[in-house]
Amino acid sequence: PTFTVAANDPSTCSGTDGSLVISGLTNSTAYDITYTADGTVVGPTSLTSNGSGEITIGSLGAGVYTAITVNLAGCSTVDADTFTLVDPVGPVILSLTNNTDICAESDAIFTLVGTADSDVNYSYVIGTGPAVNGTLTLDVLGNGIITITTPPNATVAIDLVLTLTNITNPITNCITDLTNTSTIVVNPLPIADAPLDVSSCDSYELPALSAGNNYYTATGGPTGSGTLVAAGTILSTTTTLFIFAETGTTPNCIDETNFEVTINPLPIQNGSGVLEYCDPDADGFGTFDLTQYANDLILTNPNLSIDFYETSTNASNGVDMISSPYSNIVQDLQVIYIVVSDNVSGCEDIVPLSLIVYPTPQILDTPTTLEVCDDSSADGISQFDLSLNNTAILNGLD
Repeated sequence: PTFTVAANDPSTCSGTDGSLVISGLTNSTAYDITYTADGTVVGPTSLTSNGSGEITIGSLGAGVYTAITVNLAGCSTVDADTFTLVDPVGPVILSLTNNTDICAESDAIFTLVGTADSDVNYSYVIGTGPAVNGTLTLDVLGNGIITITTPPNATVAIDLVLTLTNITNPITNCITDLTNTSTIVVNPLPIADAPLDVSSCDSYELPALSAGNNYYTATGGPTGSGTLVAAGTILSTTTTLFIFAETGTTPNCIDETNFEVTINPLPIQNGSGVLEYCDPDADGFGTFDLTQYANDLILTNPNLSIDFYETSTNASNGVDMISSPYSNIVQDLQVIYIVVSDNVSGCEDIVPLSLIVYPTPQILDTPTTLEVCDDSSADGISQFDLSLNNTAILNGLD
């Protein structure tokens, strides 16, 4: 018999839908077919040609097919050609790139380009951590992105290594083993100082910060909208400050915290700062009602509490508080000290209170006798100018 052979490759990897089509035969005629597949003889098998004079040897996988023999009534013809059936071309990765070195807690981004609609299996390791597996499906253009969020790392730089394992085309079921790798260096974050919120009376001095840390009035550090505030600055108003830390490397890794400084005013005492005493015996000592003075102050602010001390040292240390009534121990003028405390804010102030002893004016007990002569009526009644004795009675007083 005279014939020709055409080969059709399998449509999937490891598939068995490949075929060899023998043409040019007599229609609807039974032939014995023998061939060799990868060195193994198959047949003879009786197959009948179709109305077009064709016999299809189907269900073939990838392989080498030779010695295709067609026998009719003892007459045989052998095709000397070799027919090689192959699986579809496997999917590939054309490129694997990354977003270079990053800071901890940032996203590592790997960009892949390869065979469209293929599934890429991969694994990655961060530092000495365990391997993490994943799968990415490329889009219809063959593009895909793997995003990995890195954990905190506050000590040294570590490597994030991505390894592509294989790529599968789900349409052809072809799998290509891969060895592509890509590495990103993950740099450590600085650790910004994190002071607690502060409540202070009257003012607050900013303490020194750790190296690489600075105070700012707004978030964002040197690239934000705030201004740099030097350590040692005295704050007199309530404010929120931001502490910005940076490594100064490439990339410049940053960290930021914030805290609030609350400035409470010192309590205001509206008293005169003076208590006076009139001394009846003029010895320069007297007794003072401190309680009444304290009550007068508290009337202006019921949140105040008042304590009295003989010295500023005692007042500062809160020791040897004196009570009312109090007798001065320094003649004529003694300064004691009041601790005025705001029971709400906890702020206190120390102010002086002058105790002044005034001598009671001493008048002349026996002024000079005033004498006048009676008029002609001799009735014993007359007028006297009492002011004539004023100077003597005042005895030098104004």
